[in-house]
Amino acid sequence: IFQDVRVRQALLHAINRPAISEKLFSGKQPVAHGIVHALDKAYDPLIKKYGTELDVDFNLIKALILVESNFNPRAVSPKGARGLMQLMPDTARRMGVTNAFDPRQNIFGGVQFLRLLLDLFNGDVTLALGDRERLQR
Repeated sequence: IFQDVRVRQALLHAINRPAISEKLFSGKQPVAHGIVHALDKAYDPLIKKYGTELDVDFNLIKALILVESNFNPRAVSPKGARGLMQLMPDTARRMGVTNAFDPRQNIFGGVQFLRLLLDLFNGDVTLALGDRERLQR
């Protein structure tokens, strides 16, 4: 999925799920690739729209959605993060998201939050991704 070496390295470094992130970059297809491939295309227009509007890399957004929720808009983490981009309830509210399970709202809120982190860390993707979970409430 990722040709940009900086994005690849940042994701490998920041995502605490090495088995999943390695599959993203190894050239091998994830076990459920057929299912993921069909689902990931469904959200491309939203990812492109909000990525372009907020100047966040399309592939970075797509990778976060894959790793965080495996493109499941109803995903809920054990800590309570919800939706495609796994927004915590307070973060979702701060980003204007009223329904974290709505893909449009979740992607917009998640990309908006990621943009804030990228601005906070002067565009450093590794730092932004590394602090993403810590800075959510």
